[in-house]
Amino acid sequence: MAVAALGLPRLQLFDSSGRPLAGGLLDSYAAGTTTPLATYADALGVTPNANPIVCDSGGFCDVWLTTAVAYKFRARTSAGVTLWTVDNITLAATSTAAQLLPTGCSITATGPSTFTGSAGDSKLVISGALEANKIILGVSVTVLQQFGTSQGAASLAFGDPGLIDRWGSGLSLLVGTKPLRQGGMPLYSVATDLWLSIEQGLFDGTGSAQAMVYSIGLT
Repeated sequence: MAVAALGLPRLQLFDSSGRPLAGGLLDSYAAGTTTPLATYADALGVTPNANPIVCDSGGFCDVWLTTAVAYKFRARTSAGVTLWTVDNITLAATSTAAQLLPTGCSITATGPSTFTGSAGDSKLVISGALEANKIILGVSVTVLQQFGTSQGAASLAFGDPGLIDRWGSGLSLLVGTKPLRQGGMPLYSVATDLWLSIEQGLFDGTGSAQAMVYSIGLT
């Protein structure tokens, strides 16, 4: 079940003079009826509101509705005097990222894939990690085991063979996910290797890293 907020950041009700409806009551029904219909106090739709909902001293309340379901609402004073009734309120579900893409496109995350290499290498490689005919939106790299300095390693850079530091350069050898620079959005006609370069030295065999590739392509 999906829910959406009736008012953001919170719903606030007012009396007939425009003052916040302190202690006001909000009844919720199925559209066109007097059959109570649940609303929720949270974005997950886990905690039902009381019906009627009782506003706080500022006339505020948290109201999340089941999406694509028609409601009727009645606002009353704390003494039960009806102020207004509104019928046929329906909220659409929030669009997902996939629904916002043009028809026939999809965003994919590939990985995590592990860089491979041998002690003495100047770079580590994930073969074909940059897929053909997909726009590469970004790449993230996470160092799983700290890179040592016994063979002069000073920092890391990663990218494709044509532009080694496309997605990051001068990165720490330490464990953790690395911050990225803007690397453009390349598109490769054939699958292309992803490189992790050992700057100012060679790989000494103690380090380990993985990568996630985010891309958009035709489905």
